[in-house]
Amino acid sequence: MKVMPHFSGDNRPRIESFEWCTENLELLTEKRTSAAQKMFDKHETEQKAKKKGKAKVPRPKKGKEASF
Repeated sequence: MKVMPHFSGDNRPRIESFEWCTENLELLTEKRTSAAQKMFDKHETEQKAKKKGKAKVPRPKKGKEASF
């Protein structure tokens, strides 16, 4: 019964998604690396600000980072 999804086309979206990810691997890797570096840099800046005695590190009013 494992071959039935192939013949019915049920796996087509999954196959297309896998192919797209494979074709765009370099772009996705660059974006992931860039996002991670941005957060590392932000964290380092915040830690330096805390060490210098700044009272509060600016945070956004909304979003995930607002609650830190």
